[in-house]
Amino acid sequence: MDTETEKTTEEKQSSLGDLPRRSPHIGQEEQEEHYLKDHKSVEKVGKVNLSTPKESESPVGCDVAEVNTKDFSTIQNIQPQNLIGRTVKSPTIDSQEDIALAREAGVPEASRTVSVVNVQIAVPLNVSMDSSNAEPAEVSSVSSASSAAVTAATIGKDACLRLLDGKEYIVVPPEPVWQCPHDIGKLSNQEASFNTDVFKQEGEELHFNWRVLELAVHPTTDTPLLERLKFLCIVSSNLDEYFAKRMFDIKTGDPALYATLSEKIHQLCRIQEECLLEDILPALEECHMHLTRFRDLTRTQQESMCLYYREKVFPLLTPLSLDTTHPFPLLRSHSLYLAVLLQSEEEKKLGRFGQPHFAWLRVPNRVPRFISPNDDPCKFLPIERLILHNLDTVFEGMYIISTHPFRVTRNTSLDLDSIYLDEDEDFLRVVEENILKRQRRAAVRLEVSSDVPDALLTVLKEQLDLDDESVYFVRSPILGLKDAFPLSQLKVFPELRYPKWEFHSHPTLKMMKERNISFFDAMRRSDLLFRFPFHSFDESTLTFLQTAAKDSSVFCIKIVLYRCGDNSPIVAALVEAAQRGVDVSVIIELKASFDEDQNVLYARILQNAGCNVAYGVKGLKTHAKVILVIREENLENGNKKFQSYVNISTGNYNASTARLYTDLSFFTCKADICADVQDLFNVFTGISRKKSYRKLLVSPMFMLDQFLDLIQVEIENARNGKPAQIVAQMNGLTESRITEKLYEASQAGVQIDLIVRGMCRVRPGVKGKSESIRVISILGRFLQHARVFFFMNHGSKPKFFIGSADWRSRNLISRVEVVTPIEDSLLQKKLWKYLRRLRTNEYEGWEMLSDGRYRKALRQDKSHTPKDGVGGDTSQNINMEEESNFISKSLFDRLWLDDTEDDSEHETQSSGGTSREEEWKMKKHKDNREPLQVYKAGCIAVRVNSKGVNQILLITARNRESMLEGGEADAWVLPRGTVLPSETPAEAAIRETLEEAGVGGEIGPLICTTQQRKGRKTIETSWHLLRVDSQASTWDDAVRRRRQWFTFTEAERLLTKAHFREAVQQAKAMFKG
Repeated sequence: MDTETEKTTEEKQSSLGDLPRRSPHIGQEEQEEHYLKDHKSVEKVGKVNLSTPKESESPVGCDVAEVNTKDFSTIQNIQPQNLIGRTVKSPTIDSQEDIALAREAGVPEASRTVSVVNVQIAVPLNVSMDSSNAEPAEVSSVSSASSAAVTAATIGKDACLRLLDGKEYIVVPPEPVWQCPHDIGKLSNQEASFNTDVFKQEGEELHFNWRVLELAVHPTTDTPLLERLKFLCIVSSNLDEYFAKRMFDIKTGDPALYATLSEKIHQLCRIQEECLLEDILPALEECHMHLTRFRDLTRTQQESMCLYYREKVFPLLTPLSLDTTHPFPLLRSHSLYLAVLLQSEEEKKLGRFGQPHFAWLRVPNRVPRFISPNDDPCKFLPIERLILHNLDTVFEGMYIISTHPFRVTRNTSLDLDSIYLDEDEDFLRVVEENILKRQRRAAVRLEVSSDVPDALLTVLKEQLDLDDESVYFVRSPILGLKDAFPLSQLKVFPELRYPKWEFHSHPTLKMMKERNISFFDAMRRSDLLFRFPFHSFDESTLTFLQTAAKDSSVFCIKIVLYRCGDNSPIVAALVEAAQRGVDVSVIIELKASFDEDQNVLYARILQNAGCNVAYGVKGLKTHAKVILVIREENLENGNKKFQSYVNISTGNYNASTARLYTDLSFFTCKADICADVQDLFNVFTGISRKKSYRKLLVSPMFMLDQFLDLIQVEIENARNGKPAQIVAQMNGLTESRITEKLYEASQAGVQIDLIVRGMCRVRPGVKGKSESIRVISILGRFLQHARVFFFMNHGSKPKFFIGSADWRSRNLISRVEVVTPIEDSLLQKKLWKYLRRLRTNEYEGWEMLSDGRYRKALRQDKSHTPKDGVGGDTSQNINMEEESNFISKSLFDRLWLDDTEDDSEHETQSSGGTSREEEWKMKKHKDNREPLQVYKAGCIAVRVNSKGVNQILLITARNRESMLEGGEADAWVLPRGTVLPSETPAEAAIRETLEEAGVGGEIGPLICTTQQRKGRKTIETSWHLLRVDSQASTWDDAVRRRRQWFTFTEAERLLTKAHFREAVQQAKAMFKG
């Protein structure tokens, strides 16, 4: 490189002549550290040897379904006028139970004896203050522009929220993105549901990104530094998509809204940049992770980098100049460019400082954005800094005045539904053509370094046809922050990341491995439900499909693919099956946003392999997640039949995202569901117009009406004084008719919990309209992606559904979606536990306020430290299962409340050996709330052995499987479990005995009823006699329990619990009689 390129800042500025700089204090020397970005991965560079670490396999998140969390208080409509400036007395913490509770809640030692705390709340701008009722108000100062902090002790019963002593809360965004001019409480249900002033989808998307940003800015859990960087990258990625999909239409259709949104986005980006510059990067430096400059490398490292540049980078560079013979180039969306200001050597020598020459250089995305020297994996050199050092190889004979990185975002969304197709046109070809047109569409945003000269900025704005609102000046050293995502996944800094996630093997899968049983055999035994990423996608869905692909008895495979990721093992399994002669039909959605090119590629691959490929239903997106496998099997009489096996999932068949997203996957071979899926594939591949389905809810034909009917049932039950409750988890809720029905349900008294990760049209806690509705958004290590729906149905026969559909208009009207009922009582029980934990997840949950903003508890002890980037443990998801008044009133909770020992899968032990849930129960049992009645049923399973001796079957407690044979007395129990609302005690006894002990037979008479007290809970157990006539070699709990036959006398000696001994004694007396 020319030595003059290394001139000082002052010399560089003087050579610009009259060109003013936006930030004169930033010169060429500092520009090397003024931007960063990575497109694929971080690469280590040696003199010759180049290596790229594989992307981390450990997922980024925590499965809230598998951890215990603390219960939310019922937070509906905050009324600041009742709280501001008041002093509220809180109980003094003195008892051991209170101290334990305070310790669990994260209250510092110094705060535990404080009995009076001043309550200060930041007033939402849309809340009017009634001077006749409010006391003199004192608005608290907000320490950060990104959030409003609320510090409170115990708030009176008149308020709609309860806070722990000393707990801080953050509210985001500081102001609603869109100020609603109406009093929602005075609008009719229809007006509140359909009025666009109440709900702006564009604003709600920004609300979501603000919550994600807070995970990095104000982490309320022990979030490691690189994970905080990851959340900043996610915000940038989301904003890229937001601009590409939304901003062009908003700018041309609603300029006022565009101006409002631009102001909010600029504010959000400033907070993001401040967090990166003032918090994340300095902390990473202290942890010895360096974003380095070329000049800071050793001589050996510089030589290695230059060799890498010559071999890997220089061949990919194409300089483009701007003059009369070189028009302004086509700038690709989301690519990083360097704008280079040049002057010829002759002009420089003659002292002619006129208008400089402009040139553009695209930073190639085929090489990693960051590269590390082989001898120092803690240093990361941005690829653009390496290019800067070697610019003389590109612009020979020119004097380089300055360089300025920039990035363009274009309106790249494709509206493929609006394209008219002739009957003989190939839709695949049309999609391919439209993908190529993306890069020629209008620019909507320019991101540029803050030191850009005005002359260069003017050229860019004029050529891209952008106004000042569309320009985003970047001070950060990383322009295009989403490309730094691979840095957050580096394995060389494990202490700066979440601990490696360990999958839990499903009990059925364990049994399959131990007993050499096929997936199809397991499905014939019972329906299966997997939860990702708690369970492994590879061991379940992928194994199912790979087994089908290799099974000589499989006749056909049918599947819907929406997003399946790069190098998909699902596609590989389908190709293998087709090449083996299996009839494979694939419905692949070519209109999956921003995955169109990937799906076009897969469509070609599958067609070439011999698969039948279709693109769904004309005019609709196919978003369902369904697999159908048909297998020829032998009957006992020697005949053969075709048996169908079905998988219905809430998430995509994507092995990569299954490690990061929480989803549910349901496997069944029940005839009615299989027949429905077969009919659905006939719609996909043929011209069938199915009018009804046996079990499935299918959109756009019937699903919306069916959901409205299910809500109406709850409304009628509530009006008739019966228990009524709705719990629903989804990604978004924007459908106006659903919203209107939920308002009606709330006014009828239905208790409603909505767990909505993203946009939600419902406004909770509005007096007289939605006081019994609570909306929670859960954000954390994992992306909540499942769709689960629960309707109490009077508690007699609860209804559960899972599937691919959100309660959004596009899902219910414009897409083909599938939602399936879950009717197996055991799986219903698991789903209820899953929903219960989501509802009580304070650590990752944001609660919506009535103005559409969200609030979240802010922990007293900050989780990260500059030294190691972690700080504290990762137990932020441990749950002290406090039940709010709302939850405790739920009949369904009472019916399905289990003992702690029955839920050891999620039990977490404290350092003292007692579970935190038990510690909390010891505390809450001392209150005066009404007692709970829990009903269980069990069996006295008996047989006569070969010697004519009566024997009784005992099993080990689930947490005692490590006991030696015939070990301690309290290791042995009787089969027993909770009576579900949909079954009788006798049915429950048979089911529990089969699941826990693997035996069946003829149910006998009721032997006795026993009772036991646990705090305020009374457990009543009905004991039935079971004459065993079958004993399975494998059963559901085989991997967690042992079983053994004993005489009645031995059983009495081994059973230490009084209620177990009483049941055995009654059975013994019956036999003697």
